[in-house]
Amino acid sequence: MANDKNTAVPEGRKKGFSRIIFVISFALSLIPLVAYLLLLPALPDNLPVKYDDMGIPSINVSKTSIDMILFSLEGVFGFAVMIFVGKIARGFARRTYRNKENLSATDNTLALITLVISLLLNVSWFLTIIPLLL
Repeated sequence: MANDKNTAVPEGRKKGFSRIIFVISFALSLIPLVAYLLLLPALPDNLPVKYDDMGIPSINVSKTSIDMILFSLEGVFGFAVMIFVGKIARGFARRTYRNKENLSATDNTLALITLVISLLLNVSWFLTIIPLLL
């Protein structure tokens, strides 16, 4: 019964799940950039980017510096790297697995890993920026 073709999930639905997760991951990766642009007027003019051993800021940058813009784009860079890594992993999986079901599982796993990385990069951005607003 497990091999019954009537109970199998169609291929389009399997690909659809990973595509939806990738779209969600990309949307999440844009949140820090949008939040940065919205919070820009509320941010102080100089933001600490490095602290010494005592926890005192040792390097400050302007809120409109390229450092802060790149920091806000960190999620987008992470998403792009994961897409690149996913292409490589899919190539290896295509050579290893002859079964499309295993390829679909690889796609879903890569999509979920991309989602987790997008979430982690968002959390790191917000944990850095929110204390500056308080």
